[in-house]
Formats: sequence, structure tokens, C-alpha cells
Amino acid sequence: MEKTKNTMKLVIGTALFVLGLVLIKVSKNSKDIMAVLPFIFIGVGSGLFGESVGNYFKHKDLLKNPQKARQEYIEEHDERNQALRNKAKAKTYNLFQYIFANILLGFGLMSVDLYIIIVLAMLYLFLTFANIYYINKLQKEM
Repeated sequence: MEKTKNTMKLVIGTALFVLGLVLIKVSKNSKDIMAVLPFIFIGVGSGLFGESVGNYFKHKDLLKNPQKARQEYIEEHDERNQALRNKAKAKTYNLFQYIFANILLGFGLMSVDLYIIIVLAMLYLFLTFANIYYINKLQKEM
């Protein structure tokens, strides 16, 4: 499963990168979304390609060194490390809420287009409601 997922990332990343290069050649004097889209494809394609190549070399290294693979498995599945990761995610989320609210306020004060502010406000509310949903869900499980 992991190998298939990694291969898909490699293929999609390469395809997006090549598509971005082709779009740069085809749409030289575009002024709409086609002026930016090729560079987005190149960036996302490069990221997916780089991630898949990195995962491939990591997998090869772990196959050569079973002790290192075992140690990494233990660190990944250790309850203490999972609790630390979850706590770090929670703190990051709290920080993100304040940053997001300040960006929203700053955009409002700078008189940015209303539709941008509405989209950001909707995203902010979505994150807040998702947080409330998961808190209630986890409280019912415990």
C-alpha cells in the first residue's frame, strides 16, 4: 500500500511538473489564471516528486538497517511520543487561531476585497466548528 502510494506521488508529481513546463511554453502572454497556473503545477509537482524520492531512499535505508527500522517503528508507535505529537498539534492549532484571526482583522482594516474576507472568515469558522465537533466526539468516547 505504501509503495503504491509513493509511486502514485512520483507519477503525479512528474506529470504536474512536465505539464507546468508545457503550459509555460504554450501560454507565454496570458494575463489570467494561465499566467500563474504553470508555476503552481511546477511547485506542487516538485514537492510531490521530492517527497516520493525522499521516501524511497528512506525505505531503502531502513531495509539495509533493520535495527534502525525497528527503532524508528518504536519511536513512531510509542505512547509518549504520540502524546507529545498530539500536544504539539494542539498548541499549533491554538497559535494558528490567533494568527488567522489577526490576519483576518488586518485584511479588514486594509480594505481588502470583501469576498476574500468572507472566504477567510468561512475558513476560520470551519476550523472552529471542526474543533468543537472533535472535542464533543472525543468526550463521548471517553
